[in-house]
Amino acid sequence: MKTGIFAVLAALALAVFAVPDAHAGRGHFRGPDVDQRVFGSSFVIGVDDGNTTASVNLLAKGQPGTAQANGLIVFGPPLGMDLTRCPEDFPFASDLISLDFVETYKDGSLLIGAADEFQAVCSNGVTNLAKVVGSITRGTGRFEGVGGRWELEASSPAGPDAGTTGTFTVDFD
Repeated sequence: MKTGIFAVLAALALAVFAVPDAHAGRGHFRGPDVDQRVFGSSFVIGVDDGNTTASVNLLAKGQPGTAQANGLIVFGPPLGMDLTRCPEDFPFASDLISLDFVETYKDGSLLIGAADEFQAVCSNGVTNLAKVVGSITRGTGRFEGVGGRWELEASSPAGPDAGTTGTFTVDFD
């Protein structure tokens, strides 16, 4: 009986440590490392020299768990039509000046990121749309030392204080 238990434990150890794709760790899951639906609210907290600053508070659910996401977004005044950065059905753009966020997971781990430059928030006058990419700048806890690229696709009704829904994905380096 003891020999059988040791044989099973040895096989399990071999599967987990010697064969990297035999467990559910990194490398096995073929999608993004983070794949979440986000929903929540955004509130305008200031307008200065035509730039608008908004606080974003979202709940993120999915892979690798539930997180509270808090961010600060700054965008410029409306620029008019911009079909180079916005889709045809959302032709009006504002420059995205900055977007910084922190995701806090139930175990206290943090995932921190910032948007790349030269992006836009698009609108059709009724709905705002953003497809934003950026870098993971820091992680703590189970995300200690990670880096990578993220993408957020979100929409909200046009207006100063609105509900936001979307998807958030991250591919770690």
